[in-house]
Amino acid sequence: MMNLTLSTIAQKVGKKVIGGTGQEKFKDISIDSRTLEPSDLFVALKGPFNDGHDYLKDAMEKGAAAFVVEKKIPINKPYILVEDSYKFLDQLAIFQRELFNGKVIGLTGSNGKTTTKEIIYSLLRKEGCHKTKGNKNNHIGVPLTLASLTNRLKYAVIEIGTNS
Repeated sequence: MMNLTLSTIAQKVGKKVIGGTGQEKFKDISIDSRTLEPSDLFVALKGPFNDGHDYLKDAMEKGAAAFVVEKKIPINKPYILVEDSYKFLDQLAIFQRELFNGKVIGLTGSNGKTTTKEIIYSLLRKEGCHKTKGNKNNHIGVPLTLASLTNRLKYAVIEIGTNS
């Protein structure tokens, strides 16, 4: 992530920070309380089988710095209230991409994206390169990858699935 405050992000998506100074910063974004790291921004996504709002307590116990939620929450941590967490991820990804000064290599197609991404990454990693984790090339993975860009990097290799 770029060195952004929660307030800067809230302003960029047309929202306000609730319950905090807005000066909170975080290392990365998480949508899964099981893999959340201390100081991450936890985005509660509603899916067909799980609702991230059900895991807010777990995320707080693991040290989430702040939250993005679709409903008001009784929590003693700062959060941004949004109508659609998926749209928030898209907006944050666009904002981060605009701030990124490096080169972005996008890979699309129906076969060979992950292998090609790994080959390109292996050639560029010593220069400072970020890549899509695994084959997370969908409507969630691509925004998460873009949202985690930093200007310490020269390149980003982004895998984009045909359904994204």
